[in-house]
Amino acid sequence: MFGEITKGEYHLDLIPMEDDVLSLEWDSTFKELYLDQDTTSIYYAAKALMRLQGIYGLFPRILGKGDYSKALCDMMLRMRREMAVDDLDASQTLQLSQNIDSLIIIDRSVDMVTPLCTQLTYEGLIDEIFHIKNCKDCYFYTLHVEDMWLYEVN
Repeated sequence: MFGEITKGEYHLDLIPMEDDVLSLEWDSTFKELYLDQDTTSIYYAAKALMRLQGIYGLFPRILGKGDYSKALCDMMLRMRREMAVDDLDASQTLQLSQNIDSLIIIDRSVDMVTPLCTQLTYEGLIDEIFHIKNCKDCYFYTLHVEDMWLYEVN
């Protein structure tokens, strides 16, 4: 039994959400940055992006909007310089990426509406279950205090 089980660690950094969208999926990052003033998540994001550059090559163009996106870009450039000093052979073999055109970093404080535009909102979940049509012919009608029913008015 002991030979069949191996214990290890897997660094789950970037999760592909779409063909061209990667996410770190950290729930508490906004709270840590803006309420706790803890920038540890920026370090881990820079580390994940550096790992991606190690696989595909250096990002030819980095665009950012917001204060924390600038901090992330600065940290990535610092990590890139440290990598060049530590390992001269690896830094010379890294070329510009042929697969990735540009990296766009958007600070959440610049765009707070986007997380609400997903199917994870209350209306989005109702739409998946009851199929809302144009938001004009759907009404909630309460039969009992505990039961909610959706009726379509034609």
